[in-house]
Amino acid sequence: MNKLKLSALLLGGALSLNAQTDTTCTMVRETDILEFNYYTDKVINQHIFEDSLDIYVEANEVLCLHLYTKKRKKLKVVTIHDGHTHEDFLQSKDNVYYTSGPLHVIVFKK
Repeated sequence: MNKLKLSALLLGGALSLNAQTDTTCTMVRETDILEFNYYTDKVINQHIFEDSLDIYVEANEVLCLHLYTKKRKKLKVVTIHDGHTHEDFLQSKDNVYYTSGPLHVIVFKK
């Protein structure tokens, strides 16, 4: 049931892509995190993936979250929207998820 809720939230975000003005891409790998331009694939920022990653998606933004650990593993992802918290474990071998803001996303390493 939790996966259904998260899928509905992510699908709703994907359906509203046309109304959004900015797309942020974040790739979470086994040891590091890459932030890059969705349209040009240019890396904007790279840092070490320690314990968790906080991503704040504004009302006019879309998040493209690429979980790319190259291993069959699930990462704990918590989303907070309008004061409601949702927790799920998402596949991270090479999976891409989209959502729109306003939203707070937390990805945990373990």
